[in-house]
Amino acid sequence: MDVPLSEGLNADGVAAVQRASDQLATLESRYSPYTGGSGYLDSHTGTRGFDRLQRFEADLESSSVFGDSVRFTVATHPVLLESGIPDASSNYHFGSTSRSAGTPARLTTATTGNPLPTVDQFAAGYGGELQIASRLVQGSVGYSPYNFPVAHALGSLAAQLGSLPVSLRAYREPVMDTLLSYAGIKDLNSGVIWGGVVATGGSLRLASGTGLSGFYASIDGQELTGRNVSSNTKIDGGAGAYFQVFRDQNGALKVGVNLTAMHYDHNERYFTFGQGGYFSPASFLLMNAPITWEGATSNNVSYLLNGSLGIQSFQDSAAQAGSLIAGTGVQSVTGASYDFHARVAYHLNQHWIVEGFVDANNARDYNNAAGGFGVRYVMRPLPLNGGPTGLADERVVRTLEIP
Repeated sequence: MDVPLSEGLNADGVAAVQRASDQLATLESRYSPYTGGSGYLDSHTGTRGFDRLQRFEADLESSSVFGDSVRFTVATHPVLLESGIPDASSNYHFGSTSRSAGTPARLTTATTGNPLPTVDQFAAGYGGELQIASRLVQGSVGYSPYNFPVAHALGSLAAQLGSLPVSLRAYREPVMDTLLSYAGIKDLNSGVIWGGVVATGGSLRLASGTGLSGFYASIDGQELTGRNVSSNTKIDGGAGAYFQVFRDQNGALKVGVNLTAMHYDHNERYFTFGQGGYFSPASFLLMNAPITWEGATSNNVSYLLNGSLGIQSFQDSAAQAGSLIAGTGVQSVTGASYDFHARVAYHLNQHWIVEGFVDANNARDYNNAAGGFGVRYVMRPLPLNGGPTGLADERVVRTLEIP
C-alpha cells in the first residue's frame, strides 16, 4: 500500500515539502518554450518634421529550449514611424540646400527658401531576427525593417567569461533617435536617399553582486555609418553600485549611484544632406541616483518601480556648414535629469501572463514618454508567484532561463 509523502509529517514538514515542490516547478518553468507578443508607443519631443518622433513597434516571438541548454527565439518587429509635417518656421535646413533647374517650388523655411517636404514624414516596415542563448553565450542575427528607405543587416554576440564577472559584447544596431537616423529619407532636390544610421561596436562590462548589493562598470566604442552620411565614432562608459536597504514580505527597496559619460567625434544631429540626425554631443556627463522597489501581491501580480534623479550636462561641437541657419550648432546645456519606469505583470493562470509598462525621462536632450503591453503563453506551468517572464518593452536577446 502506497503511503503519501506527507503522511507522518507535521505542519512544518508539509510546508517544507510544498516549498521544495514549488521551487522545482519554478526552475523547470524557466526553461519553458513560450509564444507571445508586445506592442508599445514611444514618443519624444522635438521640432515637427525633424527631430520629433513617434515610434510604434510590435514584437511577435516564439521561443523553444533544447536540452535545457540552448534557447532559440524567432521574432518579427513591425515598425511605424511618424515625425509630422516639417515646421517651416524652424531654423533647420533639410536635405541639400539648392534646387536644380525645373524642380517645382515647395514649402520653404521663412528666411532662406530652403525646400521642405509638404507632407507628414512617415516610414513603416517589418524587421526580424533569430536569437540563440546558452548559459555563457548569447547571439542574434536579423535585419532592420526591409522596406525602410535604408535597411541594414543587424546582429549581436555576447559572452560571459566563465565564472569571472566579466562579459564582452559585439553588435550592429540601428540608431533610433529620429526618422532620418532610423529609416532614412529621400532628398527633395536630388532624389537621393540618405540616413539610416547603424552603430557597429563592442563593449566590455564588469558586474559583480548579489540581491543585497553589487557594482558594475563598462566601456563601449562604436563606429556610426549610414547611407550618404558622414561617418562618426563614439566612446562611452559608466560605473555604479546598488544596495538593498529594506525588505519585507511585500518587496525590496534598493538604492544606488551611477555615472555615465560619452563623446562623439562629430556633431551629426542635424538634417542637411550628409548629416545623420542623431544626438551626438562632443561631451556628455550624467550623474544620478537610481531607486528601485520590486515586489509582488497575493493576487498574482508582480511589479517593478524604478526611478532616478540627477544632473546631466552636454556640449555640442560645431556642426558642418549649412546644417542650420542661425548659429554653428554649438551649445552647452546643464540641467536636472529624471527617469521613471513602472512594470507590472499579472498571471492569469499558470500559463498566461499579461504585462504592461510606462516610462518617462528627459534623456538625450528630449522629453520622452512610452507605454505598452505584452501577452505571453508559457508551455510549462509557471507558479503563480513566479514573477514576470521578461519585460514587454525591451528588445533584447532572450536568455536561456526566462526571468
